[in-house]
Amino acid sequence: MDHSTIIPSHTIASWLLGVIDKFLDIFGLEHHGALEQAIYLCIIVVVGFALGWIVKKAIVALLRRIVEMKKGASTKDLLQSHLISKCCSIIPPLVILSLLPFAFDNNHHLYTILMRLAGLYALVAFAIGCSSVMNFVFSQYNKRQNTRGLPIKGVLNIAKGILWIIIVIIAVSMLVDKSPATLLAGLGVFASA
Repeated sequence: MDHSTIIPSHTIASWLLGVIDKFLDIFGLEHHGALEQAIYLCIIVVVGFALGWIVKKAIVALLRRIVEMKKGASTKDLLQSHLISKCCSIIPPLVILSLLPFAFDNNHHLYTILMRLAGLYALVAFAIGCSSVMNFVFSQYNKRQNTRGLPIKGVLNIAKGILWIIIVIIAVSMLVDKSPATLLAGLGVFASA
């Protein structure tokens, strides 16, 4: 059995491959490399999401308890806006990014694709967290400092728009494996034409 194309040769991978082989033996299936690799990939992705979800829930519960200890209107607003949960949504992709090197050989094409997708997932989760922080800061400012009732919602929308434009540029650069500066230069040339 040659699994050197995708599956690395460290202890965790060998143990997991042994479990997969025993599982295939139970159902009387032959040990095809492609089938073993597909099952291996599914297990790694499911374990990554499960560990990420568990870590996220633990951190959210801990932070909620800390915030609940402090009494005040802003802490109540913080809990009602689910800001902690939205900011902690970056934890599952970070766990997956940390587990992928254990799952694959670093020079395999599938490893590169999955790392880019997990990076994209982390980038979007980061943007959602930043957007939530912007919404919370805006709502707190609007309640306390905006005594004249000025319509400043447009400033928030422009800031969030700039954030998402930056995220899209970084995401495209990650997917096509080019520098964001190169993409911006190309957009500048395209816009001037």
